[in-house]
Amino acid sequence: MMMFATAAEIAVHMLTRGKNPQERFVFACWSLEDIRAAISDWELNDDDLRIVHERLSGEFESGADVPVIERVVEELIEERRESRTVTIPAASLQMVMQLAGRKRLI
Repeated sequence: MMMFATAAEIAVHMLTRGKNPQERFVFACWSLEDIRAAISDWELNDDDLRIVHERLSGEFESGADVPVIERVVEELIEERRESRTVTIPAASLQMVMQLAGRKRLI
């Protein structure tokens, strides 16, 4: 069982499962600050950290650790990189083209 939820929601879920009351569980809890500390090489903003946090829910179904978090962050950064768009005003582009043409004549 893997849940992306608040501590209270997880506690209620576990208490209402109706299984053996003696059954023991191990829970891995990652707050946004835990993730930020684990991936300090990347300076993600809060929105990106929330995306990573949500994606980890699916990743931890079979168990995971810091390398899984790093992989999720790398995938997010690659998605951001692929979706970048650079725009330049037409007047600026025209000026660059004129300067480039002059350089060839010299």
